[in-house]
Amino acid sequence: MSNGIPARVGVTRKSQATNVLLVHSELGKVKPRVFAKAPSADFAFGVCKARDPEGAKDVTMKWVEHKPNPDSIPGPDFKAMNKLGAVNEVVTASEAAAFRSEHHITLRGGDHGKVDKTPVLPSDVNPDHVYGRSSAAPTIEETRYTGDAVDIKTIVQGGFINEWITMNEKRAGQMLAKNEWREPKTTKAAAGHASTILSKNAAETNKALPFKMKKFENVPSRALAGVK
Repeated sequence: MSNGIPARVGVTRKSQATNVLLVHSELGKVKPRVFAKAPSADFAFGVCKARDPEGAKDVTMKWVEHKPNPDSIPGPDFKAMNKLGAVNEVVTASEAAAFRSEHHITLRGGDHGKVDKTPVLPSDVNPDHVYGRSSAAPTIEETRYTGDAVDIKTIVQGGFINEWITMNEKRAGQMLAKNEWREPKTTKAAAGHASTILSKNAAETNKALPFKMKKFENVPSRALAGVK
């Protein structure tokens, strides 16, 4: 190694500088060009398009409204021509085509041809218009269901809470009576099952004893005498 350049063993040829397999890029730099004849620095590969003076910033940061072409000719108004043809008793297709050529009607352009479909609100006409109904003057039907209007003092002082407590204290006995224990009602099915079980138990209790002669009724069994 001399002067900081690593030593190389072998023959150095000019073609090695243009071999992509032998040329390595330096750390932190782009890979060098390996063309036999390198183009100039301002050379562009492929089709070079002219740069648009209006960039993305100009397009997104500025809003341009549509301006109709004043020289454009409006199209034919088929609705008006068909209506006029029906008035003049034009019924066939050939008569309609001839009638349209003689009485050509075009669409109305500009502001005159636009139809404003925006609904007109009462507040647009009368600035003092108020939507809804004032709660200070309830109707007779509302007063019948909800009673008289309640003032804010009753709401703040908890008048409705005290009224609810008084109402529940008066009907406390009724509420306790509803919660008392009640014997469940017997259904027909439950009664039938119970009667079947009782009759079965009675039959087992009254089961017939084995037959014995009267003189042997009190004689113990000899077969079971030694069995405990």
